[in-house]
Amino acid sequence: MPRVLVAYGSRYGTSEEIANHMATILREHDIVVDVADLRSRPSLDLENYDGIIVGSGIKVGRWTKEAEQLLKALANAPVDIKIGVFVSCAQVLTDPEGTLTLYVDEKLKKLGVGADIGEAFAGKFDLSSNSKIGMLDKKMMSVAAREIEQKSGIVIDRKGANDFRDWEAIEAFARSFAALVNPSTQ
Repeated sequence: MPRVLVAYGSRYGTSEEIANHMATILREHDIVVDVADLRSRPSLDLENYDGIIVGSGIKVGRWTKEAEQLLKALANAPVDIKIGVFVSCAQVLTDPEGTLTLYVDEKLKKLGVGADIGEAFAGKFDLSSNSKIGMLDKKMMSVAAREIEQKSGIVIDRKGANDFRDWEAIEAFARSFAALVNPSTQ
């Protein structure tokens, strides 16, 4: 059976949840999956995999440093390894194509990485009292929320958890990647 690594950099858990959901879909397609939080596993043996998905949250226009480091390492990956890349970013709500171009396509070009599939997904604005997000970041999210509301008309609950992830699109990404590494599952 093919083996895939789903590695992510997540600040508040959004990209982690996406990565774990993708892993579930990949397993349904007869693929062995390892999921790695790049903060706790910075060194990985990439030759053991038929495919690697790298995901990162975007904060203030930046990837997590661990996910970016893994992408740099993939610039030298064997050509037969399939590569998928995703980001989780609030900007998707107002500019989906621009977000994909800016945070995926341009990043890959800059690092010299050839990905087989890439996508940008909207994230989660958890402004609730149970949120993992600190006060300063909540204030920054509130400013971003106001801009998103003005540009898109989407209403964001300033005291609640707002999940804008498109789970059907995330599942479609995972199924497409599964077909790349295990064509017999199509």
